[in-house]
Amino acid sequence: MRVLLVGYGGREHALSIMIRDSPMSPKISVVMDKPNPGIRRVVEETGGKVYVAKTTDPLDVARAAERENPDLVV
Repeated sequence: MRVLLVGYGGREHALSIMIRDSPMSPKISVVMDKPNPGIRRVVEETGGKVYVAKTTDPLDVARAAERENPDLVV
């Protein structure tokens, strides 16, 4: 399962941990405005990619989604 996470705060960090621990063994990628080392670590553990872009810009999020082809966007 491929998951694209949008955001960079504590809530998104908690979500990334919970998604990572899923029995579905997801690959998590993230679009975030500012680097968050906790989220980056989780993403790297799952083999995903980090996109630093404006999370409020629909085109930036859409570009990442086109590259990652996620099953779920959070």
